[in-house]
Amino acid sequence: MKKKISVLILAMSVILLCLYFYETNTGRSNLVYAPTEPETESSYTAAPTFPQKENSPTEAEKQETPKKTADEHTIQDFEIIYQEPELPTGCEITAATMALNYYGLNPDKVEMATHYLPRESFYFYYNENGIYIGPDLYNAFLGDPATLESGTVCGPGAIVTAANDFLKDRKSKLRAKDITGSSAEKLYSLVKQDIPVIVWITVYMNGRGDIQSWQTEDGNTVDWGLNDHCGVLIGYTEDTVIIADPIQGEVEYTKEQFETTFEQRNNQCVIIK
Repeated sequence: MKKKISVLILAMSVILLCLYFYETNTGRSNLVYAPTEPETESSYTAAPTFPQKENSPTEAEKQETPKKTADEHTIQDFEIIYQEPELPTGCEITAATMALNYYGLNPDKVEMATHYLPRESFYFYYNENGIYIGPDLYNAFLGDPATLESGTVCGPGAIVTAANDFLKDRKSKLRAKDITGSSAEKLYSLVKQDIPVIVWITVYMNGRGDIQSWQTEDGNTVDWGLNDHCGVLIGYTEDTVIIADPIQGEVEYTKEQFETTFEQRNNQCVIIK
């Protein structure tokens, strides 16, 4: 009897052991697990992004170099007046006529040349000290600006006299002023204020050519070259200048060309204000 009971207990133990392995292998156990999905590429979560504050610069904006605003200015509505054909050597008085006209005074270039421009005749001699003496072309036009044969040049003093006599006749409060010796930067600052500047330069900003010089009876040294010219500075950019040229019209040159030529002409210039 005891033997049968032992066999029965053994058989039941085997059955229970088999049931345990069956439930373990099939996932059937008393523990309940949350279902899981197989891992795929789409199941990975991307790194979180955070909203930027309003007006916060992006990385591209942080790396972008701010653009430099070029310093430039051009005087608007500046009318070109040509010296030819009436005044083939009258570039200085024509440049002054353009500047006066800018202020609404409506001058006539021929009247300015014949009625207001001081003139000197040609005369040369050696004084007792052997110094070559000649007319004062800084303060008067040497010859006749209406001719190629006898016309030469004049300096700022002659233009200031002509412009101021004209302004007085027109009962204008404006006056011409000789600002010879001013730097090019000073001229640009005047143009930025819409003040045109009469400047002594050369034709096409080329070299002055053959230069003749002498002393005046007052002891001042003057000179002139075959390529000497005059125009009005009316604009500039970071690298260039704009000249109202009585021969060519509105012309643009590099600052280097202008500043070199302006210096060769001893920084001679006149303004009206």
